[in-house]
Amino acid sequence: MNKSTWECPACGEEIEAGVDHCPYCEQSLCPECGAALDESDAVCPNCGAEFDFLCPECNGIVSPEDTECPHCGLKFAFVCPTCGAEVLMGEEECPECGQLVCPRCGAAMEEDELKCSACGYEFVYTCPQCGAEVAADAEECPKCGLIFEEWLEELEEEEED
Repeated sequence: MNKSTWECPACGEEIEAGVDHCPYCEQSLCPECGAALDESDAVCPNCGAEFDFLCPECNGIVSPEDTECPHCGLKFAFVCPTCGAEVLMGEEECPECGQLVCPRCGAAMEEDELKCSACGYEFVYTCPQCGAEVAADAEECPKCGLIFEEWLEELEEEEED
């Protein structure tokens, strides 16, 4: 590896230096040194670099304590529509009761829904082979060509062995 690439500390794949997450396993990384980060880290535990948190809607700077964006009002946590527990933005199910929720607005979802009926959010998945973003209803990865149904069948066969 050269200085323009790093090895992801989580999955070991070679990645471009300076990225803030691994495109293969989605591990959050320090763009200064490549160390693994927790989503809530405001300071890199390895090199001490400090980070701003940005609102995913308007890119305004928010503090780690904010529950909603002071610029656009986007809520970062929701109340589960089934049990009332707190569900953080980006989570797809309630940590208390398991209710599937829209990761953007917190509305109750069914397992086979590809779009949130409350906010219109269309779900995007990550290819398990190359890490590319893939539409929820895609049958194959547009980047590496992995056919998802075949991959799932192979995975199930491996689990049976």
